[in-house]
Amino acid sequence: MLKQISLEVNDYCNNACIMCNIHYNKWVDKTSPDEYTHMLSRPEFRSLKEVSITGGEPFSRNDIDKVMDAIINSLPNLEWLLINTNGTYLSKTKDIVEKYVNKVKKFSVSVSLEGEKEIHEKIRGVKSFDAVMKTLEFLSNFSKSHQNFSFMISTTITSLNADMSQLLFIKSTAEKLGCTYTFRIASASNTYYLNDSSILTGLTPEKIRMITRFIHEYCKNDVFEQFQKQYLETGQTGLGCTAGTDFAFVHADGNIYPCIFSTRIIGDKKHGITVMGINDLGKFEPCPCCTECTIYEMINYGPAKNLEISKLIMSK
Repeated sequence: MLKQISLEVNDYCNNACIMCNIHYNKWVDKTSPDEYTHMLSRPEFRSLKEVSITGGEPFSRNDIDKVMDAIINSLPNLEWLLINTNGTYLSKTKDIVEKYVNKVKKFSVSVSLEGEKEIHEKIRGVKSFDAVMKTLEFLSNFSKSHQNFSFMISTTITSLNADMSQLLFIKSTAEKLGCTYTFRIASASNTYYLNDSSILTGLTPEKIRMITRFIHEYCKNDVFEQFQKQYLETGQTGLGCTAGTDFAFVHADGNIYPCIFSTRIIGDKKHGITVMGINDLGKFEPCPCCTECTIYEMINYGPAKNLEISKLIMSK
């Protein structure tokens, strides 16, 4: 039974990131709150513990509150709700976290920050750094009075910010704000990012070694980053994947995929999941992968061996 989904509530965005082509889409909501209620009320979603809301930019939706209501009211076992945002909608962010923080056991916001101002705005394609920092400052203050709330800085590594000074800036900013930070290498996904492997151009072996060195020096207690280090060094994570079984990706149009990298449709918003017991992962997915929306789920909800592997990698 599914324990986690990444729910893409829209596939349009007010940023124009160099590693993503979602911003070329029209600003049209393809799934209504009522359709989310219909889908998430189905038996196969009853065991969901975690929902990661993503986009596009979720706060671009005028009815994001109604989408939130649909999620929370449809999932009786929901324990953790995470919203991923580019940080440019401060007013909406305030409204949503204040309204919903006490409606779930654990509520988190992940804010994209790609480095210092010039680098961040080159990668994001818009002048948004100051707005992002204001959002982060609000979340920092908000977190001090709400024990079940947390926030983090999320960074996507491209050729522009694959630099020790930029990673150290992210680290120091997180420490000042009192939050965690995470980063991953830019990935190709025709299903989600609408991009291709050309985004990896410029990530030289030297830059990859710099990233692994940063992880070795500063991310010793971060299990995802330790797996990312191993992945960058060996091309493998060593984890057994249960995409489509324990976790899944729901596209903005309501089609359901095993993960964000897959081109295999296993269901839709009307019929729910129609393909069960996937035993040929890699046929429609560029396996293996290494990103937070898959690694944590493989550890938390995958086979027991995955948890043992994670303990081993953290003991090195």
